[in-house]
Amino acid sequence: MTDNAKREDLEPVRYMELGSSEEDKRLYSDYFQRSFYWMFGAGADGAFAHRNYFVSDYDNNLNYIKCNPYVKNIWIKIAQKLDINVKTQVGRCYLLGQTAQMDGPWHQDNTEDDDCRTIVYYPVKEVHRRHRGTQFRFDDGAEEEAPYQQDWFVDFNADIYHRGLSTTSKDDLRVALVFQCYHLSKVQDFIFQNTCGNDERLDGLIGPIVPR
Repeated sequence: MTDNAKREDLEPVRYMELGSSEEDKRLYSDYFQRSFYWMFGAGADGAFAHRNYFVSDYDNNLNYIKCNPYVKNIWIKIAQKLDINVKTQVGRCYLLGQTAQMDGPWHQDNTEDDDCRTIVYYPVKEVHRRHRGTQFRFDDGAEEEAPYQQDWFVDFNADIYHRGLSTTSKDDLRVALVFQCYHLSKVQDFIFQNTCGNDERLDGLIGPIVPR
């Protein structure tokens, strides 16, 4: 495929299962919690600073998230599922981690580009359903949540107000793999060309923490 659909022809929020193998899902559940270099201090400033959360731009070998073979494989499968070009420009690729009482603040990812969407993928199995999903707030005031279910993802217009909800689990990190601000009108020469991590939002970084 070379041409992507126009954003106005897509549903504002799409929520679907990726369809990974049982073997892959077993691997992802532990791998995406334990195999990355987590840092604390992203998410909000000022009155909302208490809502800061964990982020990761690197695996434990200090390779960029976008270079990780599992991440790339997930992106390729999502692109095929959504019928978009795998070389579509992706603004950022990173992991978001939350523990209890770490609900993110309401925000928009992009209000300037009318071809821009974001994807959030849930890699971790949590059988007690203590992890919550991504919450959306629409122009009419209505709110909707895409629940946290392993191997499901939510794809949405980047100008919709949303936030990542946290978890009540004391044992597991609520992890989301984020492909932020992909541009439907921009196709590049190779996958993740010019894609960056979440570094620009790590102001006031305290130091690396690996949560248990």
